[in-house]
Amino acid sequence: MAKRKTPTAFEVHIDAPATPDFVAKTAQMVSSMLAAAGQVSTDPGITLEVFNYHTKLVVHPRSVGGRKAADQIVRFVSDPVGTARKSPQAARQIASVLTEQSRLLRDRNAEIVMPRGKTEKRALLDKPFLDTVRGLSESDAEADLHVASETEEISQILRVGRSSPESDMTARIHVNCEPYDLKFAAQCKDDLFALAASEKLARLRLEVVADPAHRGRILPKASRIVAVSSFEEMSGVEFIQFMQKLAEPGPIFSRSEEDILADLEESW
Repeated sequence: MAKRKTPTAFEVHIDAPATPDFVAKTAQMVSSMLAAAGQVSTDPGITLEVFNYHTKLVVHPRSVGGRKAADQIVRFVSDPVGTARKSPQAARQIASVLTEQSRLLRDRNAEIVMPRGKTEKRALLDKPFLDTVRGLSESDAEADLHVASETEEISQILRVGRSSPESDMTARIHVNCEPYDLKFAAQCKDDLFALAASEKLARLRLEVVADPAHRGRILPKASRIVAVSSFEEMSGVEFIQFMQKLAEPGPIFSRSEEDILADLEESW
């Protein structure tokens, strides 16, 4: 009787030469992730597939504990913040492993591929993702992982679309002064496409998760656009008044509007 092949739980793809040292480091990272997710066995059941250029690691768990740990990793990379709310300890441990190995992953088009029958789902281990897991790894309590009421951002819509056929549709905007791809509510789709085509500034309302490591900042990967409208042109004074209103109950500037505008005019 032929031995049944162990199903693939997930694959790790990294756009880097598959040297023995790099493959060993990748295998150690995945082994540490499985251990963080609850795999207690000394043999996590990892099968390596090495190619001429790309490093590819395929995970075949051979035990009930291994399958549970692999499933936990799949849930985490698919929804880091949601997993942190349900399983805060395991999520923080997995996040810590990925944060420690961020140099291995950053700028190498790293991704985790999860087979789903004839299709597959991909989780990009890119800068926004690594920034999110870094924040989760530094969180000391489950209470830190809360959704703020909402916040507003003013940004140009840089692009709208999918990074791959199987990924969710996102809109690229500036958050924390850097471009990020954010998911959005279905009713925002047409307005986002129109504003992206017009290249005008947009006023965006976001559901956000606070970054526990940096007060006043948010975790972009965990944020979602829930409303969007065109940002109408206004004078400098009107813009400052608008920003002060958003920041109620207190003003965001300690100086008068006239002094701030005078400094801006000097810089011009």
